[in-house]
Amino acid sequence: MKSEIPSEEDWGDYQSDLDQIDAHDVFFGRTNEEMQKEYSRHITARTTDLKFMPAVPFRYYMLGFSDFVMSNKFDKLDAPDVANCFITLVEDKLKNNPNHILPIIDKILNTVEHVAKHQDFYGAAIHIYGDFQDKLKLIKDLIKTTR
Repeated sequence: MKSEIPSEEDWGDYQSDLDQIDAHDVFFGRTNEEMQKEYSRHITARTTDLKFMPAVPFRYYMLGFSDFVMSNKFDKLDAPDVANCFITLVEDKLKNNPNHILPIIDKILNTVEHVAKHQDFYGAAIHIYGDFQDKLKLIKDLIKTTR
């Protein structure tokens, strides 16, 4: 698995997909460190970019997203969305593109577990975001069935 910034070749034929074009425009050539402030500014948009990325860039930048979540360097008002975006993206990828996320799942599972166990810390109300413990259980079940 690549640990350096994804190359143009790693992005493949992104020009044929508007969502991938947007993701490429924002992320291409940038380090995970550089992307930290972008997550702070536009968490929902950056999560959408990650969702539609090709596999190699997704894996690289998802590791940076995990670091961002664990850093707690985001506005307290954004905390519920940060937590929800992360855990929901993991769930979505396991359901719809498991080959994108399975190679890195062991590297981000601690973050998923942390988010699920600290839902109150993130201020993510269950009646709005659902129960993160339920999402964690589903994620673990999906990991077992897709490996």
